[in-house]
Amino acid sequence: METLRVTKLNEVYNKIECDPSTAYELNDYFTFDVPGAKFMPAYRNKVWDGKIRLFNTMTCTLYGGLNKYLEKFCESRNYNIEFGSEFSSENFSLKEAKDFVATLKTKFVPRDYQLEAFVHAVRERRGLLLSPTASG
Repeated sequence: METLRVTKLNEVYNKIECDPSTAYELNDYFTFDVPGAKFMPAYRNKVWDGKIRLFNTMTCTLYGGLNKYLEKFCESRNYNIEFGSEFSSENFSLKEAKDFVATLKTKFVPRDYQLEAFVHAVRERRGLLLSPTASG
């Protein structure tokens, strides 16, 4: 059974160690057609094939935000996946977040969902936090 080893290359990309045949499978899995590409000048001039490839077979790099999809890929093909130690979640509790916010000495008290979002971002070492206007 194939084992994919994932290490963090930088803040954007992860490096995936795998067999060349698996790299081509990953390339196919993380490739999609751009809607309306056939009307674009680059496609008409045969400079571009109208596809977006998120996995690079030459460097074996994949965008870091796609780890969940990489896990689905491995699960569907019965591949093992090993993440490097840099992917382990931080041990950061809600109490630690409250204590940190208390040290800031602001006049505002954060709401529960704001603290939970903060804890999630710290644990995962990244995050995209979306909140509607006037939600605090």
